Amino acid sequence: TRKESSAASDVYKDRFIAAQLLELFGTDLWHRNAQHANTQARRLGDRLAELDGVRLSRPAQVNAVFPEVPQHVLEALRRRYICHVWDTAPSGDPVIRLMCSFHTTDEQIDELVLEAHTASTARLAHHR
Repeated sequence: TRKESSAASDVYKDRFIAAQLLELFGTDLWHRNAQHANTQARRLGDRLAELDGVRLSRPAQVNAVFPEVPQHVLEALRRRYICHVWDTAPSGDPVIRLMCSFHTTDEQIDELVLEAHTASTARLAHHR
């Protein structure tokens, strides 16, 4: 019957979820995932801080980065990424919140930094 089929499906789903939780919490997978996200956030923060007009509002201590960026850099990033304005720096520049996860790649960081760099240098070239 439909009710028995649903109950059997629920048992299967419970086992499937339990297997995932055992792998995550029964090993050091959760720690490796968190460590990777935190490392990538530091890498992202370091790379962004090298750009003209960008500075970190606070050190990247976990998987979040809070760079202060000029408005034109924010606009360029928003064309391709979701960027949440977290705060406004004393300079008046927006402070954005960027998050890294267990699957953030070096290539993704490089792409975002290149996008910010391109916007920053295009603005400098335009004003010369």
